[in-house]
Order: sequence, then structure tokens, then C-alpha cells
Amino acid sequence: MNSILNTNLEFFRQRFPALYEITDRKPSETAVLSPAKNGELTACENGLWLHSRYNPSSEAEKLTEDFDEDLHETALFLGCGLLYAPEVFAEKHPDANIIIVEKDQGTFFSALESRNLEKLFTHKKLAIVLTEDAENASSVIKNYPASKIKIFAFPNLIQKNREWYATIIQSVKKTAEREKVNTKTLEKFSSLWLKNSCKNLRYSFTLDGVNKFHQTAGNIPFTVIAAGPSLETLIPYLKEIKRKSIIVCVDTALHALLANDIQPDFVVLVDPQYICALHLEFLSAPESILIAESAVYPSVLRFNCKETILCSSNFPMGKYFENLLGEKGRLGAGGSVATVAWDFARYCGAKQIFMAALDLGFPGKQTHIKGSQFEEKAHVTSDRMTPAETFSANYIMSAPLKKAVNYDQKEILTDLRMSIFSSWFEASCKNAENSGQKTYSLTKESLAINGITPFSIEEFLKLEDLGTKRSEFYSNAAAQNLSIKRQLKENNTPDFDTVLESFTENLDFLIQTAEEGYSLCRNAVTTLKKHKQLNLSSVFIKLDGIDRKILTSSAKNAAALVFPTKEQLDSLCTNLSEDKNIRQFEYSGIVYECILKACRAYLSQLKDC
Repeated sequence: MNSILNTNLEFFRQRFPALYEITDRKPSETAVLSPAKNGELTACENGLWLHSRYNPSSEAEKLTEDFDEDLHETALFLGCGLLYAPEVFAEKHPDANIIIVEKDQGTFFSALESRNLEKLFTHKKLAIVLTEDAENASSVIKNYPASKIKIFAFPNLIQKNREWYATIIQSVKKTAEREKVNTKTLEKFSSLWLKNSCKNLRYSFTLDGVNKFHQTAGNIPFTVIAAGPSLETLIPYLKEIKRKSIIVCVDTALHALLANDIQPDFVVLVDPQYICALHLEFLSAPESILIAESAVYPSVLRFNCKETILCSSNFPMGKYFENLLGEKGRLGAGGSVATVAWDFARYCGAKQIFMAALDLGFPGKQTHIKGSQFEEKAHVTSDRMTPAETFSANYIMSAPLKKAVNYDQKEILTDLRMSIFSSWFEASCKNAENSGQKTYSLTKESLAINGITPFSIEEFLKLEDLGTKRSEFYSNAAAQNLSIKRQLKENNTPDFDTVLESFTENLDFLIQTAEEGYSLCRNAVTTLKKHKQLNLSSVFIKLDGIDRKILTSSAKNAAALVFPTKEQLDSLCTNLSEDKNIRQFEYSGIVYECILKACRAYLSQLKDC
């Protein structure tokens, strides 16, 4: 046994040297290894058999057979046992990601003394997580697309720490829900993002980025003001809040702040929809800095304010140009403008972040603070048949409701959308706290979020005034901005027109190449349907050549912008031929056609740039 353990430990050390150093490498004292009927080792722990007593490897084969490589990219094994299932999986799926999560290190090292595991340790996409901290485990898993993860959580392997593993499963499911929302959003608004991005493109690269404020906060507290109904309770204190902190306000709350003679330090608006641009309509904040995204509705960038700065784009066009011209500074996008506002405070390096009116629910069955742009719209569009109350009721009832508690442990209504946002805040605030940045809530009526601590307004008012710290904060940002621009110049960053010209040339190349591929596929389908025969190898060689032209050319980065998503292809490929050969050409033809349409759409929008 010792020789097997030593051999596996050496595999482990070579593959995961850092993890090897921080573990004690001692097998479990409670796991008992014994021969199964087929001669393989099985294990029993505290009276519970971890594997079959007859044929453990055959059992592992059956347990892992429902992994579909068309649907999944990653196999997540919770609890390792003697590692039969991951080992069997590794042989069957050499290109899939494998993550093994085990809370009890002893159990893992018992597996290492059971048999030679070279086949597992040499799998090229293996990750092993040994930790008692479920958050740490979840943070590793979040490096992989959650919607592409297949979870293997065999009851006997997780029994000892069932609740701990349940936390990880829940984290993966919540992340997958957010990814699904993001994908649907991308499909719904992709044409709008393209149109806005192209209209803003030239102007947006004359604007500074949020990166000039990176880590400039020092000891200055930040207050993030959302537009929940509970903001009403803080209105009498807004002037004091501004004296004692930097205020970051979401777009929907700006109207209420200006109505009370408060101009925030920052206003955040990143949503590309026209209806969100209306949140700034007829407003003016000459003392505020607007934080926007290059895909916002164009009128947003004309807002009357002290300055407009950009965060790095989350959309394809902005990412492409920023990669060549310099990033603006990436902020977390949790699906809500409040998540971006909070992440800006974190990005600035604030040690104390106070949330105001982040209700994520419906206290008093209200949706937004009175006087917010949401409520103003409700009143403007109401009539006798559809009063403002109906507008709010429809909003509340538009997603399944559920009960939760606020910071006073009183009941509050919330819904699935809010739950997605709250899970983002929970994970993000806990991670920030590990870096010395703590988040508080100034409104006890808000949905209680694990990781955000309630803080009374009375205690907040005891904080010292900022005094000259506010001007020092802006001076530090200005100095940092000069350094950023100097670095871009030293790196010989190309000018905008050069990048734009190269991009349009690449799109022209992609159009020509995709037209060639589409024509080949269409002719192949026609020939096969009419004559039932074709020199398949000749056509495939030509198509391979077309694909290589794209992948080896300077246009490959542009191709990433126009290549269809798997979800788009799935929806377009529902009626393909049952004939295998015809189906292949039909599928490839659809891909080339999507590339053609996307390239032409980009060129059409860019013509006036």
C-alpha cells in the first residue's frame, strides 16, 4: 500500500505542487479498505459503503454514462471516494474538464493509497479542490461555465458532509441561472447593442475610463444609492451622507436625489435600452460624473454632467476595440445596475461600502421610491383603466413571488429575479470582505443578504466629514489617468481610425470567405439530394481550407464577433435532413450564412462611424 500511496503522491505533487505543499497527505483514519468480489478495492466509512462491494469500476461506468458532450463541458465530482468515477470518466472523455471537490482531505489521500491513479492524474483538464471552505470551492468552480457543468454527487460519497456539498450545488445552480439570463439577454438585445455600439464607437474612445479611479479611495467610505422604496427613509439624511462619503447613485434613483437638491458624485447607467436612457431625460447634474458603457443609447453620452467616463464593455464590439485601443476598466455585471454601482465602489478600493435602498424586494408592496423615474413613468402612462397602481402590480407579479426577511427579520416579498441579484451580492460581498472591504446596509427594510451587515443611520452620522479628502480623491484619479495615457503612448497603441480600417477590411475578408463556404455547402446539398452521390472528401478538403483561412488570418478575432452562439445554432438547426452527409453540409451552410449576415450588419452600422 505504501508504494502505491507514494507513487500517487508523486503524481499529485508533479501535477498540483502548490496544493501538495498545503496538505498533510494523511489517509483517513475512519475509511476501511477491503477487496470487492471482483478483486478491486472498495471502501467503507462509518458503516457506509462508498462503492459497490462487487464491482466498483463497473458501477462507476454506469454512474457516469449520462454525460452528454453536446450539452456539457465539465464534470463536477462532489466527494471523491476511491476516485473510481473520475478515473473512468477521464478515460472516456479526454477533452472534458474534470473538477473533483472533497471536503475531507483524509478521504482523498485514502483514495491515493488504494491503487495506481496515473490515468486520472495525467488527464489534461483535471482540477482538484481540497478545502473545508465551501466558498473557496465555489470560487474555483465559477471559472467554468455553470450551464455546461454536469454534477455528479453520489449519495454515499457526500453523506458525511451533505449540507456542505448542498451549498456548492446551490451555488452552481444559481450561477447557471444567471448565465441563462445573460444568454437570453444577449439574444434579445444583440442588434440593439450593435447599433448603439457603432453609433457611439468613435466618440466613446475619446472618453476616459473608470480605471483612473482604480484603488484611489484610500479610507474614504462609499455609499451606493439604489432606487428601492426604503430610500424614502434616508431622504432627510442625504446631505449628511454626502458630507461623509462618496455617493454612487443608480440611474433610476437620480431623479429622487436631484429633487432633494443632492447631486451624487457618480451616476451609473449601463443598460443599452432606450427606456433606460429616459431615466436621465430632462435631468441635469453638472457636479456628477456619469459612468456609462459604450453600448448605451446614444443620448446617454450627451447627458449634462461634470464628466462622462466608461467602464469596459461587456458586449462584443466594445471588447474588440478595447483590446486594441486600451481597456477602460472592467466592472462586475450581476444583471442589475446596482451590482455595477457596488462593484465600482469596490474597484475604487473603498474599505467601507454602504448600500442604501438595495431592497431587492417589495417592502410595503412598493417597487421603487416615490419620485424615481420608474414611478414617474407609471403616473405619466396611467389612465382610468390602467392607474399607476396597476403598473406597479404588474411589475411585482411579473415573476414568481416568494417570502423572505429584511434586516429586522420581518417578512418581505421578493421574486426569482431579485434572488439572482441577491446571490450575486452575497458571493461578491463575501469575497470583497476577504480583501478587507466590508459592505453594510443603511436601510433595515431591505432584503437581508448574507455578507451585508446592517448599519444604523445614527451610527453612520457619527463618521467624520470628508473635508479635503474628496478633492484629494479626484486629484489622485487625475494623476493616475495621466499615467494610463502615458503608458498607452509608450506601448505604441494604434489610433482609432487605423483599428477601424483594419476591422472593416477583416469583415470584407470574412464575407468573401463565408460566401465561398456557403456556396460549396449549398451546391453539395443540392447534388446529394438530386444524384445521391458526391465526392465528399474533395468538398470537405475545400471546406477545411476555408476554415483554416479564417482561423489563420488577422480576421480571426473579428470572426469571434460574428460567429453564432450554440444556442442560436440549435434554434436554426431543428429541421436538418436525416441523411448524415446532407445534414453536415446543411449545418455548415447555416454557420456560414450566420457569419455573412453578421458581417453585413456590422458593415451597415459602421458606414457612418
